[in-house]
Amino acid sequence: MLLPLKSSDRRPSYSVHVLQRVARHRYLLPFTMALSIASFLLIATMSTTDDRQVGTELVFRDPMSPRPPPKPLPIQELNALRGQPVAHPYRPMTAQELGLLTVYIDSGHYLGPGYAHVIDRCPWRDGEFLQCEFSNTPSRRQESHALWVHVPGAPGGIQRTHPNQKLVVMSIESAANYGELDNPNFMGQFDYEMSYRLSATIPCLYSGEWMAGITRPPIPQSKKVDAIAFLNGNCGPASGRQQIMDELIRLPGGYPVHAFGACSHNREFPPELNNDKVALFSTYKFCVAMENTIAQDYVTEKLWQSLTAGCVPVYLGAPNIQDFLPVPSDQIIIDYRALGGVQALNDRLHALSASPSSYDAMLAWKTLPVEATLPGWKFLHAQSIMPDPQCLMCQALALDLEQQCTADPVRFADST
Repeated sequence: MLLPLKSSDRRPSYSVHVLQRVARHRYLLPFTMALSIASFLLIATMSTTDDRQVGTELVFRDPMSPRPPPKPLPIQELNALRGQPVAHPYRPMTAQELGLLTVYIDSGHYLGPGYAHVIDRCPWRDGEFLQCEFSNTPSRRQESHALWVHVPGAPGGIQRTHPNQKLVVMSIESAANYGELDNPNFMGQFDYEMSYRLSATIPCLYSGEWMAGITRPPIPQSKKVDAIAFLNGNCGPASGRQQIMDELIRLPGGYPVHAFGACSHNREFPPELNNDKVALFSTYKFCVAMENTIAQDYVTEKLWQSLTAGCVPVYLGAPNIQDFLPVPSDQIIIDYRALGGVQALNDRLHALSASPSSYDAMLAWKTLPVEATLPGWKFLHAQSIMPDPQCLMCQALALDLEQQCTADPVRFADST
């Protein structure tokens, strides 16, 4: 791999290096040797400094030599927030030079027919936009830059059609349901991961659509129903949510539970709210935000709807939930795992309900500017204002292609 050299390093130009590599092809040898000699003679008469005016003499810089680092792209900014260094290309390429990037959808999925489309307005550099598409047209598979598979529909053996083709795996469902996500042999096939996990190449987080309105002021607690709102249709989740709520309902002196869904149903949904879960939860002091399954990083809309509503969520889910919160967890949620049982949960609900100041403190996070929140929340906020995951995938693919092309274009061309 070629690396940018210091100005003190006297070396042939990048274009000469390319010619030398091409010279390995015997049928081009006489021609390329002649060009190489001519290039060296030309370089010997030119300064190795950058393009600038020196007196009345214009000094030229080799157009293929290293350039100043370009401004980071959205995917690079997101990676920087995760502590990943920004890799700069040897020579930045324009969107036109990169050409049309194609990601072939190589498996079934439940993301809808619109998932296969041309990615419009995906930003590149200097005001340019990438030409990129997710395609399900079979004829595009052979020459596509990447093959995309959805975990449950992934074929057993995934084979590249050319050496530089990338493999992409996607899932927004829990690893508790799709065990392949935790299988290193399966995941080791892929170059990119698009998933709910914070470590994914392209994070597809449930929080994104909720972040813009999540800090809206809550209804004053004096106008809220002094109970916990419970709205779920899955009455047998692996997380144990239903057993917990049933036990709380049966507990003598238990805090009131208003169950509006199919599970433990004891209340009718107010017709004036038009089945709006967030609107319903906003009228209650507390609400249930318990996941169907427990997995690292698996934080779904159940939490984000509750936080947006302004009720205090009773949470059960990702063991690392703190990585997703703006303040310490005990200042924003009631973490059932930390309490350890239904009686402790009941005591906590009663204590907060009886203390207006303690209850309001659980909602104080809504007044904080992003700059004053914890790093995980800053990352979620940044991700929410980024281009959509398909565009970020195109940016990641373009950056890798740029690195390959400009570091060793002959080897890259020979392998395609």
